[in-house]
Amino acid sequence: MRQVNVSIDGCAMKIHPDISKSALLIFVVALFLVPDVSHGISNPEYVRDYFDHDDEPLAAGQLDMIDNAHTRKAIRWIREGRYRDAIADLHFVLIRWPNHPKALMILMSVSSLSGSPMLPRAYFEKALSLYPQHAITHAQYGKFLVEVGETDAGITKLKYAVEKDPSLTAGYVWLAEAYAKKGDRVRAGEAAKRAKELGYRGDLSEELGPSASRP
Repeated sequence: MRQVNVSIDGCAMKIHPDISKSALLIFVVALFLVPDVSHGISNPEYVRDYFDHDDEPLAAGQLDMIDNAHTRKAIRWIREGRYRDAIADLHFVLIRWPNHPKALMILMSVSSLSGSPMLPRAYFEKALSLYPQHAITHAQYGKFLVEVGETDAGITKLKYAVEKDPSLTAGYVWLAEAYAKKGDRVRAGEAAKRAKELGYRGDLSEELGPSASRP
């Protein structure tokens, strides 16, 4: 596919011509406000911990505004098949709120749909380097690793997450699915049982088999 060369402050980039003007604008603004996710954060005032901003009313208001303008819009872009636009909006969110759980999950989905399943790795690693204290981010990264075929590494991450927070239902659900993918029905059943004890009401029988998911 033909690409368009763009230069900003002497830095050359190649951009596909079918990217929308709105997505390109978001990308350019992000470049000037906060460095790319793969580089160090030189403007920490723009970066917030999603799970720890209760004492910052301004930050909470900013999060609501960004969710309305970008996180929810990304879902609409995906429904319309505009994957690049969705990724641009999610990037805008995640450079400001690196461990935004919903944005990370949506990024996993759209990256897979767009044929770039490894894209979320850098975002997860940046989130965990900044805010390693939250079990849910470790669990999400574990789920990602399992989905891209790094099952053992994903299981290690998921086990760490549920050890860090034994009440993390999602961690046990994803751990059950990971063990099932590996063919370990016994551990899959144990994780599924724990998820149900914590209140999970979903059906894991397809992944685990009827005997493994039975309470």
